[in-house]
Amino acid sequence: MTRAGVFVTGTDTGVGKTLVASAIARFLLGRGVNVGVMKPVLTGVPPEDPTSDISVMIRLSGCATPAGLAVAFSHDQPVSPYSASLVSDFRFNAAAVAAALERLQEAHEAVVVEGLGGVMAPLARGVFVRDLIKMTGFPAVVVARAGLGTLNHTLLTVEALNKVSAPVAGVILNSATGAADASTATNLEVLRSLLNGTPVHGIVPFISGGAESFDEFYRACLPHIKALFEPDLLSEKIKGGGQIESRGK
Repeated sequence: MTRAGVFVTGTDTGVGKTLVASAIARFLLGRGVNVGVMKPVLTGVPPEDPTSDISVMIRLSGCATPAGLAVAFSHDQPVSPYSASLVSDFRFNAAAVAAALERLQEAHEAVVVEGLGGVMAPLARGVFVRDLIKMTGFPAVVVARAGLGTLNHTLLTVEALNKVSAPVAGVILNSATGAADASTATNLEVLRSLLNGTPVHGIVPFISGGAESFDEFYRACLPHIKALFEPDLLSEKIKGGGQIESRGK
C-alpha cells in the first residue's frame, strides 16, 4: 500500500493546527489528489459535533471523510488522553489508531493528520504525540505562534521530534491572535538561523474570524503550503510512511 501523508502538529494548543491542516488538505484536493483527513484522538467534544476539530477540517477542506471514521479515540473532557485515563476507562491504544489510519489509506491517496496539543502531550504513560508522529511515518508540519515565546516553544518542539528521529517537513508561523509584538519582526530570521536544516516557511498574518474567514486564511497560507511540496506535489517528503507500530496502552 502506498503510504503518503503529513502530520500537522503544533507548539501548543490554539496555534492554528486545524486551519493549517485544513488548508493543506484543500491544497492537495484542489490538485486532484484523493485526500482524507484524520484526528486520531479528539477530546472535548464528540467527532460529529460541528465545532469539533475533525468536523471543521472536513468542512473547510472539502474532504469527504466521515467524522466517525476519521477519529480513533474521543473523550468528552478537554484533557490529554493520559489525564483522561486517570479518571475514566479511556485508554489510548496505538493498534486502534493503526487500524483507523489503514482504513483511510485504503480509500485515499494521501492522509492529512492533525495531532492534539503539542508533541509532548501524553497519550499514555510513556507515550507522547511525538511517538504517534514517528509511528505513522509521516513528516511533521509544525505550526507555531509568530510572536513572543515562539523561539523557545519551536526549538523545543523540533528538538523533541529529532530525538525520536521523526521527520520534520517544516515550520509555519501563524499569527493566531491579533496581538503583535516586537519579536514578530525577527522570529522568522532567528528560527531559520537556529533550526539547522529544518525549513521555516514563513508567517501567516492574522486573519480575524477564524474558520469563518477560511478562504482568506487559505490564500495567506498558500505560499507556505506550496513551499512544503516543492519541487514536486506529493514529493518524497510525504511518500513512503512506514507501517504504524502497535504501541501504547
